[in-house]
Amino acid sequence: MRLNGLNTDASKSDKEKLNRLLEDMFEEFE
Repeated sequence: MRLNGLNTDASKSDKEKLNRLLEDMFEEFE
């Protein structure tokens, strides 16, 4: 259970980082 929780938390943080990177990329293109 604990491992699953950590994995979900990590995936959430990773998704947030990826979303920010994508937003920065789009802003640069615009």
